[in-house]
Amino acid sequence: MSNIPAALEVKLAQFEARYPSQGPALRAIVNASPQLQSFLTSAITLGHLDGGFSALRNSLEGFYKPGTETISVRLDKLEQSKTDATVANALLMTLGHEVHHALTKNVIVAEHRRFISHIHEVANGPSPHDYTGVMAQAMSAGRAREAIDEIGGVNMLASKVRGENPGATQQELFDKLYAAAPNEMSPYMDTIERSVNGRITEAYQPKPGIEFNNQFQIVVSPVSIEAFGKFFFDALLYPADYFHDRITTIQAIHNNGNRSSKANRSPAYIDLEALGIKDQVNLPAGMIDKSTLAPSGRDGHAPAHSMVMPSERITRLLLDSENSIRIKAAPYKPHVDVSSAEMRNIVAAVAQAAHAKGMSTITHLHWDAQRIRLLEFNGVGIIEAEVLTHEAARTPEAQSRQRMAQADMRMQVNEYSYAAQEPQESQRIGYDTLALARSR
Repeated sequence: MSNIPAALEVKLAQFEARYPSQGPALRAIVNASPQLQSFLTSAITLGHLDGGFSALRNSLEGFYKPGTETISVRLDKLEQSKTDATVANALLMTLGHEVHHALTKNVIVAEHRRFISHIHEVANGPSPHDYTGVMAQAMSAGRAREAIDEIGGVNMLASKVRGENPGATQQELFDKLYAAAPNEMSPYMDTIERSVNGRITEAYQPKPGIEFNNQFQIVVSPVSIEAFGKFFFDALLYPADYFHDRITTIQAIHNNGNRSSKANRSPAYIDLEALGIKDQVNLPAGMIDKSTLAPSGRDGHAPAHSMVMPSERITRLLLDSENSIRIKAAPYKPHVDVSSAEMRNIVAAVAQAAHAKGMSTITHLHWDAQRIRLLEFNGVGIIEAEVLTHEAARTPEAQSRQRMAQADMRMQVNEYSYAAQEPQESQRIGYDTLALARSR
């Protein structure tokens, strides 16, 4: 007898009424996973799944749409799941992925709002209108989110496998996890050989960066997020999908700004090489690929895609640092060449020192040959930081950027740490065109 919570029962019954052939298959998948039941119920309680489940008839595996608060699943896969356990398990992973999107709906909507706001800032700002940073921030946030939610999908299947095999060793669980959904798990596991009773057999181990705890769950960490960013987001060409979805919005807002302001009639630029997707996408008519205007490594800098895509706060601190240091550097030119790699090291090191102290901007900076002192005055209090000049000059720019990115990643992990938490009251915000899809 089913123990499905009442609120979830209503959503399943509604789907069964619309799709009497496939509805029972969805119910069977939900029935087989207490963890999925718990997460779906939490999403319903939050008001993030009011639309319940809907049908999907294209090549996507599934998606969550914040505007309608629905999770869509493929009808053909539901049919196949009746006779193929691996398809049912693959659907469990998909549902696990999408319910994590539903649980973090407010984060998704906030990211979308920031994206739109950043486009308007560039469109309404001075020429040239370069949207590379806007796109980089959106894609970086999307990559981390998709990686985290794919971890959630794998964990959903891993929980089911462990529950069905309570006495299994970890290696046996790895093998059973792979066998439960080979197509879905193959990107995340390596094939190895092991001896069983004197016979060599194939076995499976998680790829580097993917670690399971003693509950047979992958812990969300900067290392695991990067691993799934590589094996899921990057491998399935999600960057191109994210780009296409967002470049249309950028172009529409930019063109609208050009029409509304004669002074703002200028082309829109975006650097495909800096985004690392030059060979994957084409720009719509009217937009210019900045990487075609000059050779790679423009302005003497390394190509931007060799750096971690910066968050909004990192970008602001780097800009404040550069502006402040260029002004203060003049008296110390014998010590620092403002156009050198050493100068870029100092700019990044100062930004990283500010970032580590929790600053959002740098309002004051004092520099002498020994140390650089900086502070943020926010109208209420003062935050201070300092860095030794010679250490800043010797610290590679990429290292400082990486430290800031890793710190941001740790914060993002905390932001997404919603599993097994009490449901919180949340404001319901509808975005009709925004959808978070999972594909293979």
